[in-house]
Amino acid sequence: MLARSLIAVLLSIPATVAVIGVLLAITPADKSLSVALLLLAFPLWVGIASASYLLQRPAVSAFVLIAVSALGLGLVQWLKFAGLAGIS
Repeated sequence: MLARSLIAVLLSIPATVAVIGVLLAITPADKSLSVALLLLAFPLWVGIASASYLLQRPAVSAFVLIAVSALGLGLVQWLKFAGLAGIS
């Protein structure tokens, strides 16, 4: 149970940052929308951490969270490189 809890808490934070980053990158640079997306970080983190308990094995949960983090952060970098991001 300790392993599952550590996976849920520690690996869900980068996944949350990646998802929020992708949402911020694909939306136009509007301050009110950016603040609303940033305020979504805590509920999204709780949701991702809670959802990691739905998977049967901790190793699968860790792999999924690492994959979401890597794909999300890679997508943000690709959008910035391609000039399609609303942020710089």
